[in-house]
Amino acid sequence: MQRSPFSPRPVSNHQNMNKEKDHTSMPPAMSEAAQLDGRPRRKHVGESMPVVERRPVLEPAEDINESADAFIKRFRQHLQLQRLESIENYKQMLARGL
Repeated sequence: MQRSPFSPRPVSNHQNMNKEKDHTSMPPAMSEAAQLDGRPRRKHVGESMPVVERRPVLEPAEDINESADAFIKRFRQHLQLQRLESIENYKQMLARGL
């Protein structure tokens, strides 16, 4: 009988034995090392650790307004240049006869 490419492969006895192990405990090498050192086990990502939130540094409102105005001015100049380039490209296209 031929297996479908989507059917699971047969599991060997070695793999069956591994499935029966309790995965909640640490691996033997780690647990032995932790016992020998006497140091506490390190926390891993996902374990509860205190979260420290940082507040953003507040700048004076005048500086923010000035930088926003400068950004808007540069943005409008950039749009104006794009429009002029677009018009120039359109005129060149018409001159070629397309």
